[in-house]
Amino acid sequence: MPLAVIDAWRLAGELGNRASIDGARVLLSPTFERQDVARRARQLLGKHRFTHLYDGLIRTVLSGRRSAVCRNPQARPVGLR
Repeated sequence: MPLAVIDAWRLAGELGNRASIDGARVLLSPTFERQDVARRARQLLGKHRFTHLYDGLIRTVLSGRRSAVCRNPQARPVGLR
């Protein structure tokens, strides 16, 4: 089974919104509460959890642009002063 499918199945279990099909019926997790699922999703997947990664990426990109400006004073990246 592809890794994305395995990860999605595991994550749905953690969030409490996993569904399965039994004949013509769709069975939801017994713990399915929309607000609880949304809260858990924000905790596991929300942007605040990855802020430190974005911060590091932005710092890396900006430091590379600044050093390029130092090497060539005529070149000035857009958006940087």
